[in-house]
Amino acid sequence: MENSPEISSFRIPKDPEVLSDVPAKFLEHVSEEQKFLIEFSIEKKLKEQEQEHKFQLQMKEQQLNEQQLKFQLQMKEQEQERKFQLQRKEQGYKHEKLIKKIKRSKLENP
Repeated sequence: MENSPEISSFRIPKDPEVLSDVPAKFLEHVSEEQKFLIEFSIEKKLKEQEQEHKFQLQMKEQQLNEQQLKFQLQMKEQEQERKFQLQRKEQGYKHEKLIKKIKRSKLENP
């Protein structure tokens, strides 16, 4: 495009993302004010993209934190359930032993 004689047919993109998208030959034929506006719009777009990127990163980080908290809560609940089941099992054994003792004592001492 730099060697192209059809510079006048080139259009400035509405939202140029980077200054390198605007050919140097074209920039030679625009006023300083237009150059400033082009650079300003590019910088503005880049800042918007950066802010959006930061926002997306924060959202992902928040999601990860929430997932991690949910996982930790699940692990605690599972651990509590295991302890509860173990206690019930131990109490069941104690209860069974007590019942057997009572039955034996009744059989031995009618």
